[in-house]
Amino acid sequence: MKKKAEIPQEEYMGRKIGKYIKYQRQKRALSLAAFAQDLNLDASFILRLENGEYKTLRLDVTEKIANGLDMTIGDFLLKCHILDNGSKSYIPSLEFYLREKFQFPDEAIEDVKLYIKFIQEKYKNKIKEMKDAHNKYWNL
Repeated sequence: MKKKAEIPQEEYMGRKIGKYIKYQRQKRALSLAAFAQDLNLDASFILRLENGEYKTLRLDVTEKIANGLDMTIGDFLLKCHILDNGSKSYIPSLEFYLREKFQFPDEAIEDVKLYIKFIQEKYKNKIKEMKDAHNKYWNL
């Protein structure tokens, strides 16, 4: 009789979600109680989730967490590294998004891109700090 392959603890869906929500909670400087209240979930549940005590989560709970983080469930699962769309890019190009979501003409898209460059330059040190913290947290 074949032995069932063991799944490493870090591969469990619940652990990945817990790690991501802990990252988001800390990034937002929220206490466990405040974060749980925002999600309308028990703080003890969030604590156990963040500590990797759950192997899986119900879809409705996962969706509640995603909504509480202002994300679609698909984007949330991509960010948690549960889903993989086959590339490192989890979002469409800016141009595509602005055309599809807002029906922006090319001139408006160019204005948005220029504004983004301005913002990136203005906040380059803060952006670098945040990227470094993100990469350190996720061991990238």
